Amino acid sequence: MKSRIIALTLAAVMVLTVPVLAAGIDLNGKIATNLEIEKTDEVRVIPSSGVELNLGLKAGENNVRAGVNIGMASDEDEQAIMPTDLVLQFKNAFIEADGAFWHGGPEATTRFGHLKMNYGPYATITNRSGVSISNMQIDALTLNGFYGLANADNQDLGGIRADYTLDDIRFGSAVILGEKLNIVMDADAALAENLIVGGAARVELAEEEQEHNKVWSAKAIYRPMDNLVVHGGYMSITDGWDPEWISAEWLAKDQNGQIIRSNNQGFVVGLQTEQQGVNIKADYDQIFETAVLAAETDYEGYNLNVKTIIDVPSMDEMATRSTEFGVEKQFEIPGGVELDARYQGKYVPANKRLTHTLGVGTTLDIIPAIEGLAIDGQVSFHELNLDTVGYKLNAEFVAPNGINFGFEHERNVGTTFNAGMTVEF
Repeated sequence: MKSRIIALTLAAVMVLTVPVLAAGIDLNGKIATNLEIEKTDEVRVIPSSGVELNLGLKAGENNVRAGVNIGMASDEDEQAIMPTDLVLQFKNAFIEADGAFWHGGPEATTRFGHLKMNYGPYATITNRSGVSISNMQIDALTLNGFYGLANADNQDLGGIRADYTLDDIRFGSAVILGEKLNIVMDADAALAENLIVGGAARVELAEEEQEHNKVWSAKAIYRPMDNLVVHGGYMSITDGWDPEWISAEWLAKDQNGQIIRSNNQGFVVGLQTEQQGVNIKADYDQIFETAVLAAETDYEGYNLNVKTIIDVPSMDEMATRSTEFGVEKQFEIPGGVELDARYQGKYVPANKRLTHTLGVGTTLDIIPAIEGLAIDGQVSFHELNLDTVGYKLNAEFVAPNGINFGFEHERNVGTTFNAGMTVEF
């Protein structure tokens, strides 16, 4: 309710100021509708639609800014190409201003509404409504603070962060108070021209818990030559650490927000280099007990790549999990048709299976009625047996009237046909 009140108030302020500040308005959005027909064991017709509106406003020599994002209220039970009882809701809204709080004071950015704070690699907080003050510079010290209102899933949340920079050394620390008290610290320094070291930590403190959950890491990046980068680090995680507020880098490793790891601490090392036109990358992660070796190059129009994943529970028990290798090539056939051809192989030693995937795609401009038709097909198999052969066909076409048509057929899955339109402004 509080976030809705904030959004409505911001919208009202923006509407009232539109006649005066029309020159600083940025309006964009899109309306999309789609009709999908699936044929598997039975035929299903699935209509869908979407509306999104973004309104931005700048005033006072761009020192004051505001934005509102409006979209359709989600209703899983309602399906329509374009609902007749369309309900829009505020997704997020904000208003912010640059300037000092007193004459002669340090400048800062103050925001009311939707917040997004990056208070460290283990403290990235999004989807909160409230107020924040950021980038207040006091000599070499940068101060940030926020207060987030409670939402349906969480209670009120507040925090402060300070960063101190001296030449090539930066140290930062944050305190975030919610259901638990969280202390975040991180630092990095350029010790030499080509050497950067750093570290980060987050500790959760709760009165009822005897042992505090924490995560900490240290890393170093060294570039001894222009074509070689070496990195290494160490990380430690307690059993009960809940990966809330993690950064996009962590999300890429996580499975639905849960860290799937083999060890709670370990080393991470790797290198990346370019040798004679070949890009080579090698990484080892002791926490996840995996090593990855990869190489990629372009040779006379062919893109060649290979990647091997190795399970490393210990140095005496290394085993290849999988090896992938592929080649891609663009070429032209008689008639002026350009083809994108590809081959991908994957070998899994555990089941001694080598899977081959052959694919080709093109955009047809030789038939005037369907100019721009994009088609793609691929076949995969691991034995010379029809039962193991899989194939997929795709086609996409944008008609002169703006309707997008799509077709997909996959063996053992079925056929899907869709048609829809999207208008962006």
